[in-house]
Amino acid sequence: QVLLSDEVKQKHGLKEKEIISAATLPELDEAYTRR
Repeated sequence: QVLLSDEVKQKHGLKEKEIISAATLPELDEAYTRR
């Protein structure tokens, strides 16, 4: 399941591994906040 497009991932500097590990939206939000 693709949560974010490659363009968005590159824009925010998110790694595929981090996105996969963020199983829930709150966790994904925290991942954005950390950066």
